[in-house]
Amino acid sequence: MATLTLKTVEGALNTLVQFLPPLLPICHLQFVDFFVKDSWKLYANDALAKELLNLTDEELGCLPIGKVDGNKYPVLHHWGQLVQEHSIQHLLPLLTIDDLRVSDGGTDSSDSLHINQFMSAKKCHEVEVMSEVIALLARKLGQCKVIDLGSGKGYLGSYLTLHYGLDVVGLDVNDINTSSALKRNAKLRKHWHHLQRVGNETEEPVTDVIASVVLEQRRRRRTKPIHQHQHMNSVNDSNTVDISTSCFNVNPNSGNENVANVTRNLSRATLDSGYLDNSLNGSPSLNSLSLAGEKGSLLNAVSVLDEKDDIAIIIPLANEENEHLKPVSCAAAVCSSKGNELETKQSVHDITEGSCSDAESYERPQQHQFTGFSPVTTYVNDDTHLAEMFSSGQTTGEETDLQLLLCGLHTCGSLAVCSLKKFVTDPSVKVLCNVGCCYHLLEEEFTANPFPHPEATRFSFPMSNYLHAKRFGIGRNARLLASQPVERLVAEGELPSLSLFYRAVLQVIVKDKYNIDSLNRFVGRIFNKCSSFSEYVRKCLKKLQLQPIHITDEECMAYLKSHEPYKPRLDALYQYRVMFSPVIEAALLLDRACYLLEQGVKSVKLVRLFDPRISPRCIAVVAAKK
Repeated sequence: MATLTLKTVEGALNTLVQFLPPLLPICHLQFVDFFVKDSWKLYANDALAKELLNLTDEELGCLPIGKVDGNKYPVLHHWGQLVQEHSIQHLLPLLTIDDLRVSDGGTDSSDSLHINQFMSAKKCHEVEVMSEVIALLARKLGQCKVIDLGSGKGYLGSYLTLHYGLDVVGLDVNDINTSSALKRNAKLRKHWHHLQRVGNETEEPVTDVIASVVLEQRRRRRTKPIHQHQHMNSVNDSNTVDISTSCFNVNPNSGNENVANVTRNLSRATLDSGYLDNSLNGSPSLNSLSLAGEKGSLLNAVSVLDEKDDIAIIIPLANEENEHLKPVSCAAAVCSSKGNELETKQSVHDITEGSCSDAESYERPQQHQFTGFSPVTTYVNDDTHLAEMFSSGQTTGEETDLQLLLCGLHTCGSLAVCSLKKFVTDPSVKVLCNVGCCYHLLEEEFTANPFPHPEATRFSFPMSNYLHAKRFGIGRNARLLASQPVERLVAEGELPSLSLFYRAVLQVIVKDKYNIDSLNRFVGRIFNKCSSFSEYVRKCLKKLQLQPIHITDEECMAYLKSHEPYKPRLDALYQYRVMFSPVIEAALLLDRACYLLEQGVKSVKLVRLFDPRISPRCIAVVAAKK
């Protein structure tokens, strides 16, 4: 299995350093200013403009992955080819989870448990795959404990503990997340026997099934009431491309037995079973999901859309066997944070020993000895000693012998950089598995940030000496572009949201009425709360903290109508710009790999873990100290 070398990574970075600078201006484009700065004229020359406007909606929907007819659109095809050649999988060896399985002696995914409950389909996919990789790495390392940095609500830590028998401490700066993780872990432990039995009896969901569920759930959340934005119906109707004719051909009617049926209405009296929490009864967000496998039903559950968390919690339907589930009480670590000092009233080992009053009624995994998961609230910095998280608070010297595996599932912004640095500097951390996200939250050294973080004291890009010596910068808007879910956008088959057009027209009003060319302020998700453009304008002006002005509904509509003929230009340039997203992400990931290799880490790999339609930030940095 190919391991990256410093020479290979520096060569790939050098290729990107030469290719990227001319593209950065369009990558920095803000569509808020599309009309006021005439971005179409600035970034689309005659040949490019002609091809973009000749694309059909379906062709435009596939443009972000560079899939166009080279005979009809030679300019777009040329750029699509260049992007492919400068994406990370073409610059150096990009491994998959199958490669890791082969290196572990040819193991398959049969050890993974597909629970499909208590998490959204997206989260299930991420947790199951990431957990399997961490278990493989832990098995190679031998006796070790796991630190989940940025553990959030504790999905990953709970799964690692309950299914793979690993000791896990989850670290998160948000005390609300810690509290939520404790409650969720207790709920999972309570129902684990049932989840194991159901998971072992069902067939492994194919990726297309999960992708179909995720895309359908996202489509439902985006669907607006019929009465809203009636005046733009002609525009909205042209924005939708049937998923079955999209570039990925995820077709529910393709004949594949494993493709999800995600549109069935709730037709059973499931809410009367008593298995669901009473607070869910009568919820308008309830819907039924049924995933049919070759050997029967993969999942028969009620999906509860959690509007606050923007996820769908899938709860198994009641059956007679559920009545025999006995709850298992779960003692929890009570943690508080005072500055950088962590106070723990109960250690991780105390949690796992004698903490379950009904332990005899809980059937533990046969292949693993039951261990513990403890989420704690703390801020990790250079002075944090991760090994002490597994001690009882008294220095015994045992923590110096610990072998730690440091992991992170979608660690935001600079937290991913912190994870890599802790791996390098902390002698107790032997293995790293990190999937980053939110690249726009990084702090660059050589490019000014229009929205600097008030508490940021250190730069997080570039990390490598190689890019640092070149004083290489990308810029916030380009890093935000790197976070675009390219494959998902294509699979969803939709053009940019109408909200993008609204915001661009609003900026014209701001310029005309206030003589302001640009504002470094955000309006947030006001679009979804408005039934008309005039209402949108008034709410946005208030959110932007601008002085109230007298503007009639008719005047607002006149602005909208006058710019409506140019909306196809905005949509086309947006899709074209998204095409460069993989190149920016490649530079960010290669910089991290180069940093590790420069620090003397011998084993560094980049591994594609997730299906990008389901989880767009899908590449993990995996490293091990020799």
